[in-house]
Parts: sequence; structure tokens; C-alpha cells
Amino acid sequence: MMYKCPKCKLPMGRAEVGAAGGIGIFKKTGKISAKWSNIHCYVCATCGYIELYAEKPDIFKVDENK
Repeated sequence: MMYKCPKCKLPMGRAEVGAAGGIGIFKKTGKISAKWSNIHCYVCATCGYIELYAEKPDIFKVDENK
């Protein structure tokens, strides 16, 4: 998928976000368990704008019955 910078309207390139042991986002599903998603990063080479996307956004759906 091609992402365009919302500021410059130019194509954004894929980049890696890193940290020792990996980086991601999670949703707690109980006291001990959690669902995990990696992060995809895109950066504008012109202005430096960065966007982050969850690889598995569906795990963050809100249960409206709770």
C-alpha cells in the first residue's frame, strides 16, 4: 500500500522502528494475557512526518457490550 504524506502530499517510505527486544503495541485481555501487534512505520523523506500503523488493528476493536 502506498501512503502519502498529509503535509507534503508526497509518497512516504517504509521505515523500521526499533528497540532492544522489539517494539509493538498490545491490548490487555486479562490480568496476565495480552494480544500483541507489530508496528509498521512510514516516513516522509521531505518533511520528516511519521505515521505508525498496527499490523493487526482488529485486535483493538472495542466491545460495546462491556
